[in-house]
Amino acid sequence: MSGGLSFIVGIFYAAQAAGHKPTLSVLSVYATGGAIFFIAQAGLLAWKARRGAVQPV
Repeated sequence: MSGGLSFIVGIFYAAQAAGHKPTLSVLSVYATGGAIFFIAQAGLLAWKARRGAVQPV
């Protein structure tokens, strides 16, 4: 899920950067979104580990 969203946002960012008035404002939104997804995935992994749903490799 995270990789797919990064791909979509990356295309949007590249299109904006190629435009006539590029800005870095989208980069802050991209970084914030990535941090939120990272925290959500870490929380989900910790929750599954407590339930015993995650098996060590």
